[in-house]
Amino acid sequence: RLWLQDCDLLLLDEPTNHLDLAQLAWLERYLNEYPVTVLIVSHDRYFLDRVAGRIIELGKTGITTYPGNYSAYKKAKEVKFAQDLKTYYDQEKQARKIEQAIQKLASWEGKAHRESRKKANADGPSMGGKEYYRVKAKKLAKRVKNTVKRLERLKEERIAKPKQGPGINLSFQEHRHGGSRLLTAAGVTKSYGGRVILDRLHFYLRPGEKAALIGNNGTGKTTLLRLILNHEPIDQGELWISPAAKIGYLDQEIQSIDNRRTILEEVTRTGCQPALARQMLAGLLIRGDAVFKPCSVLSMGERVRVALVKLLVGRYDLLLLDEPTNFLDLESREKFEEALQAFEGALIVVSHDRYLLERVCNTTWYLENGTLTTYPGTFS
Repeated sequence: RLWLQDCDLLLLDEPTNHLDLAQLAWLERYLNEYPVTVLIVSHDRYFLDRVAGRIIELGKTGITTYPGNYSAYKKAKEVKFAQDLKTYYDQEKQARKIEQAIQKLASWEGKAHRESRKKANADGPSMGGKEYYRVKAKKLAKRVKNTVKRLERLKEERIAKPKQGPGINLSFQEHRHGGSRLLTAAGVTKSYGGRVILDRLHFYLRPGEKAALIGNNGTGKTTLLRLILNHEPIDQGELWISPAAKIGYLDQEIQSIDNRRTILEEVTRTGCQPALARQMLAGLLIRGDAVFKPCSVLSMGERVRVALVKLLVGRYDLLLLDEPTNFLDLESREKFEEALQAFEGALIVVSHDRYLLERVCNTTWYLENGTLTTYPGTFS
């Protein structure tokens, strides 16, 4: 409908939500050819790389604009952070020098006043020595005053110390699973009401391997996860999963969270110690007293992060993640990716977040028309 309205300005709020890969490619192509101004709110960094010519960042101190796409914005922010940090330390150094100069001048001024009084006492009515030291003290007092003003001006101009969010500091248990295969599928077939969704799939996953499971909507990605979890039976073929493998699952609705508990209680019921739980939660931006919030009041983004921490401390050999970044903002997505990169077990990630797939996954499984093709390497 929007394309047909002949707009001069198009405002798109999270336009890529719920679009599959083919639809994303179409939208990117269309926007790049669209002759009018488009303002987009989006957490899809790959999409922003493909369509944006300028990034407008809304932060606590106001709006900052950056030329170029998302990757250019990220690079410019890193450069600006380094420059601001250098400016901060330069200003700190200059302030210390001025403060030391004030102390020295104040000491000299005090000494000149003392000498002036001594001379007055020693010379009696004669004013020569006293006047010399009095004038000297007056000049030094003026210099102190001017130097103090310089310090006050510098303090007004000084920038606050740039802050970077805490990195993910995860310490996983040593990878437990041996052997060359974690799971193997041979001729796996699944149908619903006579319609074949998965047709004689053959694939395998090695311990520690991180696979991106991609495909258009309705191709059976979630169905395949449910078969691996044994939530549904397969119709034909064989799906072998190592009997020793421990599998964790993050579903789209985040149903694994118990609303009766606080965040900290929910994470520690996995057996994780409170100190480690708090460290992990802080790494995913849940800090301080926030860990005592009841799970019933959490946003979907917070629920995703709590569910991921539960999986990461649960000593799983394989994590199945179904659209894990749907409710996460940009900072949370980046922390999420750091956590997945540090995870030593295997992953199967269903996601349309191509930036995440690029950073985290080293194998790509593509589902189309009931068949699965394996591509070694990243999404690109």
